[in-house]
Amino acid sequence: MISRLWLWFVLASSIAVVSLVVLDVDSAIRPFVVVAFLIVAPGTAIVRLLKIPDRIAELTLGIALSAAVDGTVPGVLMYAGFWSSDLALLIVIGITLAATFLEARSRRRTSA
Repeated sequence: MISRLWLWFVLASSIAVVSLVVLDVDSAIRPFVVVAFLIVAPGTAIVRLLKIPDRIAELTLGIALSAAVDGTVPGVLMYAGFWSSDLALLIVIGITLAATFLEARSRRRTSA
């Protein structure tokens, strides 16, 4: 159940972030949605692949890894000469979705 809920959370928040940022929606809620996504989603999606049984440890590691991913992607883009905040955000969203779908696929294989 939690795995399915997490999948829908990642999909909905990714769509919300993309629609707010790429469409350049000027709203007071935009920074809260984007920052909440960047703080939790990328790292937690990757950490969930490790199948840690303790949810608090998973969330703590996820937040730390989110900070690492959120800092590494723009840094690499900047050093490569391709700096774009929108591109960095789309790459982070891509990493998050890829990790989430890998986790969903691995859980489906183990339950079947």
